[in-house]
Amino acid sequence: MKTTSSLDSILNSGIIVTDGLRVYWPQCKEVESLKFNHRRINTYCSNNGVIIWTNGDGIRHVAVASHKLMDAIEEAGYSYENQYVPFSNWDYPVDQKEVWFQMWEDIKKEREEEFKEDCEKYSDEHGFGSLPNEFLARCFAIPRNGLEVQYLWGAKDRIEPAIRASSFDCTVTGQLGRFYYNNGRSLCCGRDGTQYVIRGYHVEELKRAGYTVRGLFVPFSNGEVPANESLRREWERLVS
Repeated sequence: MKTTSSLDSILNSGIIVTDGLRVYWPQCKEVESLKFNHRRINTYCSNNGVIIWTNGDGIRHVAVASHKLMDAIEEAGYSYENQYVPFSNWDYPVDQKEVWFQMWEDIKKEREEEFKEDCEKYSDEHGFGSLPNEFLARCFAIPRNGLEVQYLWGAKDRIEPAIRASSFDCTVTGQLGRFYYNNGRSLCCGRDGTQYVIRGYHVEELKRAGYTVRGLFVPFSNGEVPANESLRREWERLVS
């Protein structure tokens, strides 16, 4: 249970949004002014990792979502109601651009930890066990922001991990605890959302840990290697 002062501090955070606030849309390079149709007192809504809530005085706040913020909103008795959520589709406030982007930076580490916790909780609920340390020591972890690769003939490409989300949603639950294999390489999506590539087939070992087969793209199974020199050396060490 949060104290009243800490609860008030959280609920008074974020950016206050009002009619007429200028918003920039980078997709179409346009600026438009916000216009709300209704003032939904003591309600909140979320979209794409952003939350809007309106307090009892009708003041609207928008902030990057976090467990701490959601807990405070629910503890204060706000009710969920579908409504427009500013800044949730790459748009941002023209006059508070730096504030908005800094808000994302400040909460990045917190959300990464929350994401891992959500993944592990889901894995516990669905019987995805921990992979042995000796197994993980032979794995290459795919960076969450993707990886540039190079093929034997020199062409380069970029591969994206099966789990790319930064917030826990249905795209994540569809991949956790899954594995696949191709051309002597295996990919598995671990308990915390990390994706690992390992040399060889490990079907029985992964099944014993509760993992199930699902058709996934398996990096490094078609002649490609990491384009980054240090990452390439790491992969070559693991498969030598």
